[in-house]
Amino acid sequence: LLGDCDSAQAMKRFDAFRQKIFDSVFFINSDKVSTSVSIGIGSKQSSTTSLSDLINDAEIALYEAKDCGRNRVVFR
Repeated sequence: LLGDCDSAQAMKRFDAFRQKIFDSVFFINSDKVSTSVSIGIGSKQSSTTSLSDLINDAEIALYEAKDCGRNRVVFR
């Protein structure tokens, strides 16, 4: 939970995190392994009544990110 930033700042932070992971190279038994991450961000809205609502929004955004081709950040 990021209580100290607005939606634009959250997108910027998570996109930088996503890019850092994408740019990283890992080795497993001398094999080069690349990876990526899809991230869904939920935001408290006037209709958000519980933490469960917020998590649900983030989960929906995550699946939207995956459906759009992965390695993305989606804000909902």
